[in-house]
Amino acid sequence: MLKAFELTDKTVQEQLATSGLKEKVACRKGCSACCEQPELPILNAEIETIGDHIKNRIGRELRRKILKKVERQKPSSMACPFLIDKACSIYAVRPLACRTFHMVGLQCRPGENILNTRFEDMVMLDSQKMNEALWPMVALIEENVEKMDKQDSKYLELAGFITSQNTPLSQMDWDGFLKYYMGKK
Repeated sequence: MLKAFELTDKTVQEQLATSGLKEKVACRKGCSACCEQPELPILNAEIETIGDHIKNRIGRELRRKILKKVERQKPSSMACPFLIDKACSIYAVRPLACRTFHMVGLQCRPGENILNTRFEDMVMLDSQKMNEALWPMVALIEENVEKMDKQDSKYLELAGFITSQNTPLSQMDWDGFLKYYMGKK
C-alpha cells in the first residue's frame, strides 16, 4: 500500500506542477474542511494500513488521542476520527481520497460543502495518469491483477473500480476497527 501511496503522491505533484496549479493549491495544514465531510471514502486496504500505522509507528501520546477519538466516533459522525487538533494524525498513510483531492483559490470555510459551493475550484487530475499511479493498489484489492493488460478495459476503468471498493467514513465499523487493529474489547 505504501508503494501505491508513493506513486499516487508523485503523480499528483507532477500534475499540479505541469498544470501550473501547484502554487494555487489552497490546502494547507490546519485546513480541514474536507476532513469534516461525512462521506469521505476509504478503502479496506487503507484502513489496514492506517491500523498498522497507529499500532506500530506512532508515539504513545498521539496513539492515545487517536484511539480516544475513534472510541467516540459514531455512525454518521461528520469529522474524520484521525483529525487531531485540525491536522491529519495519519498523514503518512492518509487515504487515497485525501491524497488526490485539492482545491485552488481560497481555503475552504469550516462547514462548507465544497462539492456544492466551489466545484469549479476542485483540481481535476488526468485520469489516465492517475490510473497508472493507482495500478499497484488494485493488487491489494483484487487477485490476478498481474495478468491484466494495461489496455484491458478493467485497467482503463480503474478509478471506477477503486471507487466501488470505498466505504464512507460515516459507515465504518469503528468498534470493529478498535477490536481488530488495537486489540480493544
